[in-house]
Amino acid sequence: MILGAIITLLSLGNVIYQVWMIERNKAEILSLYALLQMKEIGKVFTACSTFMDILNKGSLTAASE
Repeated sequence: MILGAIITLLSLGNVIYQVWMIERNKAEILSLYALLQMKEIGKVFTACSTFMDILNKGSLTAASE
């Protein structure tokens, strides 16, 4: 029972650490947008949208084969 409690606490600590890392990375990424002008943000958005479209098309063609 003690071993189960230790494993549970370690797992919970790992989950909390991963959530913290994701939130920190998200804050860093969003802070990059503060350095860009609206025109540059539009270019980044367009590039990301195009990339996502390419990935989605690739996923659809791979799934249909």
